[in-house]
Amino acid sequence: MNILALDLGCTSRNPTKTYATILNTDTGAIERTSVPTTAKDLIALIRAHRPDRVVMEITRGTGWVVDLCRGIRVPEIQVVNPNDPAWKNGEYTSAPPGLR
Repeated sequence: MNILALDLGCTSRNPTKTYATILNTDTGAIERTSVPTTAKDLIALIRAHRPDRVVMEITRGTGWVVDLCRGIRVPEIQVVNPNDPAWKNGEYTSAPPGLR
């Protein structure tokens, strides 16, 4: 399974860049990249990696990115709340052991 995790560029230093991590759960391979936070660039990123799941946190831009993912038929889309105690305390256990 390929999982694409997106940080939708809400940092003060570079608010227009999305950081992405691609995890292949079969091999454990991890790739990191970044793209401008535009529909065109996010579509290109998603099509290049063909993820089975896209994961992102709730931000101001989450809605249109979820719509974009649905429009290009991403099989699974997961939006997480980073304020949930499981994420804050490092107790989220769906990640492979080396990524917790």
